[in-house]
Amino acid sequence: MTATPGILHAAAMTAHHHASLHLPVCVRCGRVVRVNADLYDTFERMHWVCFHYEFEHAVGDPDRDPDQACDDPSCPMRARFPESSGH
Repeated sequence: MTATPGILHAAAMTAHHHASLHLPVCVRCGRVVRVNADLYDTFERMHWVCFHYEFEHAVGDPDRDPDQACDDPSCPMRARFPESSGH
C-alpha cells in the first residue's frame, strides 16, 4: 500500500521540523505546535484545534457537517457562526 501525497507531505514536514526547530509537530496536520506546545501531550501530540476536530467535534454523528458548530462552547465554528446552537 502506498501513502497518499498528503501523508507523505506531512511526514516530510514532520521530519524537517523535528530536525531543524526541535519544536513539537502535530501528528494530524504535520505543522509545528507553538501556541499550546505546553499541552502537546495532553492533546495527543496535536494542536488543540486538530484535537478538537479529531476527537470532540461531532464524534459519533456521521451526518453532521464539520462546518456546523458542535456542542462544545469553544468550538472554532462558533467564531464563524456565533448564532449556531450546535444542534
